[in-house]
Amino acid sequence: MASFEEIKIGELPEAVIEAAARDVANYSIGFLDVKSPPRSSQDVTLLGSGTLVSIGSTHAILTAHHVLSVLPRSGRLGLILSPTIQQYTIDIHYSTTRRLNEI
Repeated sequence: MASFEEIKIGELPEAVIEAAARDVANYSIGFLDVKSPPRSSQDVTLLGSGTLVSIGSTHAILTAHHVLSVLPRSGRLGLILSPTIQQYTIDIHYSTTRRLNEI
């Protein structure tokens, strides 16, 4: 039988925390409200986040209902796809949303 040892998060080595953060970032995405064209970082607002998922051949972003409700219905949606602050945008017209109970 396997044994487990409890360790406080503050006692974890910095390298373990950094590795975990990198791994989580690979599957996370941020949603941004982007003014067109953004004149400064003040023109960008974080709306929420999601997790990249796939089921069979379908790739999607899983997010909470309260995040989905604040995403724009038209125009462009800003995306943060990596641990850097590089910003990407998509035309929201080409996206679809589904509630889990609809799948």
